Amino acid sequence: MKSGFDRETLLAEYQKARAEAKKLLGDPERLEALLASAEEKLSRGTKADSPLAALRDVIALTRAYADGSYTDVPSFAVPGMLGAVVYYAAPNDLIPDMVPFAGYTDDAALTELMLELEGAELERWRRGGTGREDGFLRRAPHELGIPESALTRMLADIAASHRDVHSVMVLRGDAIALEYYFEPYTADTAHAMYSASKTVTSMCVGIAAGKGLLSLTDPVAPFFSGTLFQNTVYMDRMKIHDLLCMGTGHSEDTFGHMAEAGGSWANTFLNQPVEHEPGTHFIYNTGATYMLGRILTKVTGKSLLDLADEWIFRRIGVKRPVWLTCPEGYAMAGLGLYLTARDMAKFGMLIMNGGRWNGEQVIPEDYIRLASSKQIDNSAPSNDTDINWHVGYGYQMWRCSYDAFRADGLGGQYIVMMPEKELMFVFTDSLGTEAPYPLHLAEDVLSEVSDEPVPAGTLTLPAQKKLDRAYLPELGAEYVFEENAAGLKSIAMTDDTLTVRIKKTTLTLPYAGGRTVRSETLVNWMGVAPKNRLMTTVWSEDRLYIRVNEYTEPATLLLALSFSGADVTGEMRFTMGSSAKVIGKKA
Repeated sequence: MKSGFDRETLLAEYQKARAEAKKLLGDPERLEALLASAEEKLSRGTKADSPLAALRDVIALTRAYADGSYTDVPSFAVPGMLGAVVYYAAPNDLIPDMVPFAGYTDDAALTELMLELEGAELERWRRGGTGREDGFLRRAPHELGIPESALTRMLADIAASHRDVHSVMVLRGDAIALEYYFEPYTADTAHAMYSASKTVTSMCVGIAAGKGLLSLTDPVAPFFSGTLFQNTVYMDRMKIHDLLCMGTGHSEDTFGHMAEAGGSWANTFLNQPVEHEPGTHFIYNTGATYMLGRILTKVTGKSLLDLADEWIFRRIGVKRPVWLTCPEGYAMAGLGLYLTARDMAKFGMLIMNGGRWNGEQVIPEDYIRLASSKQIDNSAPSNDTDINWHVGYGYQMWRCSYDAFRADGLGGQYIVMMPEKELMFVFTDSLGTEAPYPLHLAEDVLSEVSDEPVPAGTLTLPAQKKLDRAYLPELGAEYVFEENAAGLKSIAMTDDTLTVRIKKTTLTLPYAGGRTVRSETLVNWMGVAPKNRLMTTVWSEDRLYIRVNEYTEPATLLLALSFSGADVTGEMRFTMGSSAKVIGKKA
């Protein structure tokens, strides 16, 4: 770079200009005035071969991006390019605090820096390319300020921990830096969202409020007039706001009572004891979300799924999903939604963009602000030991211990959003009690993210699992375990079949070395009626590993066993129950 200024100084000043550019993108009048000022200055003798001539393309690209006619450039990259225009046009009355380098117009240092940092995006604009796939742009992580080494370490950590992560997406702006699926999951897998469904319900409430169909301060009881309920005083004081922030005043989640009672879930909710003043006491309450869904149906005459499809999914390119219902046919609202990882990413991008999609305000921006900020204190001690469940709750979204908020579902279904960094992580998992794990992975990557492109690196993906048959037990023999906390009774294997007895359950499943094999029929396991077929993976590393889980659901069984003659030792991990060291012998 031909410049009288060192790179560190240039980058520091460039970041100031980039910050100003981000503000301008939200102020169309000031933006156009700046662009016009820069054009006028460029017209006064700038040579065609000068580095400054590139600013003409940046100005045209910025106008196209601002009016929505060109969207195939990451929002992350636009402020970087526009930053050079800001510096070129300053100082003027538009941005009085900006002072350019002395001699800047001679050596064009910042323009050269812009071309180095954002040149790939500018070149794509010149070529007229699109590069979108299913609505997403794809960029090398380093171009988005994310070191490939950080993503490599994250994937390697997942593989080494043997945790059952199903998919990972990392996005910056509207570009994908990483999209990875662990076998057998793919981009087409519609995964059970569990409580991440709540965030979709919340956004429908925000849209309804924006349409004037309800107010967040509306009391709940009048929507269910004619229903007799207990604790009249507290129930009369309960508002939609209280349902949204889990501040209904109950001392326990009402959902279990609703599911057990049958009949009208709404009536059961309304007749549960309300021990606290609404708005003053946090208790995670899936029943509250169900009531939000019922209220939306009452004010619109449409099902929650129809509303979510009409108001959100169709607008962001998500095919109408499945949303499970209660016995009366109403969407469960607080769970039961099935989305792909890409669907989750689109929904997260909508929220991250302040409710805007392709220039349209889909969700009111002020509601996004409320939903993503702390609405109630949830720092009281509980069974949760991870801090990410104790730093504030918004409207059906959790605050994180770092500067982020998230949609959060049982087993580790996450959309982790960091608007200030324009960074998002999507995880689908079967982690059960190990659910905090992906949140810490995201935090680790965040610590290495830069606001500018970083040097290119190599992204290394996990190796395919393999089975060395030397790690297998004696085929056809049964190995019986001593009494243990996990309830593991015995294991036996043939060339292609695995039989495991756990408590009162016997699982007989097909397997193939290193690959994931799906059972031919639904199999009852762990005392729970299955929704999907079981998946079995058998592989070896330092010992034999056996993983069994129900496809897209949050419960996973992992056995790590070492066989030596007639002896077997190891451990069993069950993400929705007990884990234990195990010892056994051949029968």
